[in-house]
Amino acid sequence: MGQGLIEEVVKWRRRGLSEPWLEDSFMAELPLSALQRLERCAWLLNSSDHDVTGQRLAGEDLAPVLVVLTGAVKIFHARWDGPDVLVNVAGPGDVLNAEEVLTGSRTITRLEWNEHAHLMGVSHRKFREILDRDEDIRHALVRTMARRVQELTAQRGHIGRRVDQRLWAFLVQLARRHGMARADGVVLQVGLTRPDLAAAIGASANSVDTAIVRLRKAGMVTTGYASMVLHEVPNEDELDRTFWHWSA
Repeated sequence: MGQGLIEEVVKWRRRGLSEPWLEDSFMAELPLSALQRLERCAWLLNSSDHDVTGQRLAGEDLAPVLVVLTGAVKIFHARWDGPDVLVNVAGPGDVLNAEEVLTGSRTITRLEWNEHAHLMGVSHRKFREILDRDEDIRHALVRTMARRVQELTAQRGHIGRRVDQRLWAFLVQLARRHGMARADGVVLQVGLTRPDLAAAIGASANSVDTAIVRLRKAGMVTTGYASMVLHEVPNEDELDRTFWHWSA
């Protein structure tokens, strides 16, 4: 797989910027030489390849490492005793399954994406070899995983809040990474359904519907077909102060 194929997949350039990746993503950290090294060991996936993402390749114990090239990928934690939990939404440049390479333990996840998303796959063994040889890729992965830990810490800080507060915190976090700014706010368009939102915040779909109505009436969001506009995107400190006023 050559450099031209990634360029062909991402040539539309998200948000009109010169770079195709989310600015805090794994791929955004890499120099051209590292990108080319990954490409030489990779293959392309599209919406018909869902089964590949969770399967082990022949002779390997762990699933392949995946990189999102375009679109959004929903990541669910698979559970035996109830509905799967939406734990993250990955975007262009994000890396998936890479933690398995470092820990040697398989993560029980399920991935979903639509026809607008494309991914690049690298076998677990090849990615391990690349990490051992390429310092740029190794450092980019460490920084990416450290940022993910910070995001998860912020998410867990909202456990115990009301449903509308948990939903607002989740939407704000998504908008910070995936949103597109415009005059009336930040547009969020990552393909999440009401059941997805419920799975993300640990609530029922009916509770999510009620929470969205409350956010809409408060002038915080405007909903549309497959999209939502957040009229403000606060940082964590501002978010905490907002919730304090809600409770006052």
